[in-house]
Amino acid sequence: MKVKDLIPPAERRRRGHIAFLLFLLGLFAETKVYLYGAIALSELVIFALTPILVLKHYYRMRREGFLPFIFMMGGLIVSMLISSAWNHTPLPYVIKQFAMLYGILAYYICFYELLRQNMRGLGWFFFGVALSHIITIYALNPTVTVSEAGSAYIGQGDTYDIVRGPLFWIARVQAFGQIPIIGSYLSTPFVYSIFFPIAFSAFALASTVSGRGAALFAFLSCLILAVGRKSREKMQRLSRHFLVFVVLGLIGVVLFKSIYSYTASTGMLGDAARGKYEAQTSQGSGLIRLLMGGRSEFFMAIPAAIHRPIMGYGPQAEDKDGYALRFLLKYGDDQAVKNYNKRRLDMLRFGYRMSIPTHSHVMWAWITCGLFGLIFFLWLVYLVYQHMRHYIAAIPQWYGYFALTIPPFLWDFFFSPITQRWSLGLFAACLFFARAVGRGTMRLPPDMELEAEKHDTK
Repeated sequence: MKVKDLIPPAERRRRGHIAFLLFLLGLFAETKVYLYGAIALSELVIFALTPILVLKHYYRMRREGFLPFIFMMGGLIVSMLISSAWNHTPLPYVIKQFAMLYGILAYYICFYELLRQNMRGLGWFFFGVALSHIITIYALNPTVTVSEAGSAYIGQGDTYDIVRGPLFWIARVQAFGQIPIIGSYLSTPFVYSIFFPIAFSAFALASTVSGRGAALFAFLSCLILAVGRKSREKMQRLSRHFLVFVVLGLIGVVLFKSIYSYTASTGMLGDAARGKYEAQTSQGSGLIRLLMGGRSEFFMAIPAAIHRPIMGYGPQAEDKDGYALRFLLKYGDDQAVKNYNKRRLDMLRFGYRMSIPTHSHVMWAWITCGLFGLIFFLWLVYLVYQHMRHYIAAIPQWYGYFALTIPPFLWDFFFSPITQRWSLGLFAACLFFARAVGRGTMRLPPDMELEAEKHDTK
């Protein structure tokens, strides 16, 4: 019997409708309008639907085990509001942060409702997201969006030069290339699943001095994919030998750092990469020193968070006590101090103060929301740990998605800000889907179960 024969025609049509909705959700996920901040067109719809869906399906969500994330996100929002009131944060900052946190929650609930009806629709959402980037740049071309992205990608605000920036093309290649691995992992050739991350990492390192993180994620994703392959029995090796895998991953990170240090310092990655490496290691070449040079914001935020660990600083989080400058004076070089002072004077000229740098999921939450922000992201990391130990093979069709997503999330936890509300909402929803299937509160559809069994016997 073929897998598709298990799907009745009416069910097939319904899944097609859900796949189309997921595609539209992705298509408008990066197309934004500007109010107090950037709001995606898809968010204008799901923001309104979220309370309705929660009230309608509350008991079903409780039965299937999806409420904990809603309660924790609610606690995070309340914590942010309390911190804002305590620190007398101006209303526009509060509205902007509320929209971001509520957006994560809204995406989580929306993905719960849609993926519950079509677990195979994940690839359609990512196809929509991939097209959304292209449409936004080439068709709609909103000046503010492109200008901000241009500043991040190529160091200037030229609204048309963004397409020449290497990071723009790295993101586009990744967006389209990962669709088969995410959308139809079991039917995608294993060679492609391994080859794409390797090719992507080589492209990232060769194209830009900022491609180290992308290459590291690709390496760790390859390790997860190589261990799990296509059968549930092999995927569960990751759970049975979790500590061994962690050790191998850490060894791999150290080796990657050594290879990068050698290739960057000798000029094999180009003069720009060598200059950046020398600047980041001017105070030492160890792994921690390299991180302090490349992701200094995380370390700048630590003393600020410790100084006010309970209430935090609210969304505005002005650096009134000079935490960033003190860090640069102690660990940075003269050029870093000059650049910081120049930025600070420019902002003072326009009536603004420098914010406490975070550039990190966990430090941003701790600084902005207080202690509960730290608790929330530590809890989320614990969910990832539980997933790796117990539920990694619960939904075999999503193994590729988790392999490509978990390494970047663990990096972002420490060293990257929240840039896409949908990505964190989707990641949390998928974790809870796998948890529900693993615990037996949900079941895989018959066609997905049969497909998984066929690969189990190979």
